[in-house]
Amino acid sequence: MNKRLFVFGCSYTNYSGPTWADCIAPRFDQFHNFGRGGMSNMMILHQVLEADAEHKFQVDDHVAVMLTGFNRFNWLANDGQ
Repeated sequence: MNKRLFVFGCSYTNYSGPTWADCIAPRFDQFHNFGRGGMSNMMILHQVLEADAEHKFQVDDHVAVMLTGFNRFNWLANDGQ
């Protein structure tokens, strides 16, 4: 059986050094890390939905979501484009 792990979160999930996700990844055949620094909870949820649409989560998959603080917000950059 091909065991897949999908993880989501902020920089505590995916950073330049090892994170909690990297510690549990060796137990799985496939490892997908969607964590990004500065992510808000809304963006983390959006990543979960996009990953499900792309990878079609199965009943045997493991999905771990680390939420961030409630005070993180998304900002739309106005760069003139």
